[in-house]
Amino acid sequence: MIQLYGLADSRTSNPVIFFLCGYKKQLVYAAPAENFKQLRIHIEDAAATIRNNRSMLERRN
Repeated sequence: MIQLYGLADSRTSNPVIFFLCGYKKQLVYAAPAENFKQLRIHIEDAAATIRNNRSMLERRN
């Protein structure tokens, strides 16, 4: 079984994790990366965007 960020392969069973994985993927691949270093920067920037926008995870009534 592959471990990703400390989560088992059943990460899609949690809706929040499913949303975050998809959102992070969307941010990472929004612009093409020319090399591995640039891809790593895209990944780090996407993580920072999510970390700095915690309000998107708040429940709204």
